[in-house]
Amino acid sequence: MKSQYFTKSLSQALYRATGQAYKPVPPKQSSVAPSKAQGFADKASKHGMDEYITADPVRFSHDHLFSKLQMLTLEYRLQEQICSLGWFSPGQVFVLDEYCARYMVRGCHRHVSLLSDLLNKADEGHLVDPTLIHYSFAFCASHVHGN
Repeated sequence: MKSQYFTKSLSQALYRATGQAYKPVPPKQSSVAPSKAQGFADKASKHGMDEYITADPVRFSHDHLFSKLQMLTLEYRLQEQICSLGWFSPGQVFVLDEYCARYMVRGCHRHVSLLSDLLNKADEGHLVDPTLIHYSFAFCASHVHGN
């Protein structure tokens, strides 16, 4: 029962995120020629979102998906013209926080993967703020020591 409710709320959130209030339904066959109806169905499934909307979110490995999301966000942030030194924008932090809260990604995993990504980017020659590296390390150290 919970899984069905979660899947339904996730699909509704995806429709709202794309600017739709409800799942679009193709027009009835009687009012539209068959070739046009097929064209509408092709347009609806063109982007492949139906597969993700109907998928069961419990079956995904959210730890790995979050690590990938965070790594791509960091790469995007480091390519901006304004030097971010690895710090995320408030909007990016909000999205990453929401993902962790919704899919139960632990804070320690988040900071360990961020620490790894930051050190890799520093090795590649990007400017990374040492304070940010220290914050992630301190969070993981306090988690390990039980504080």
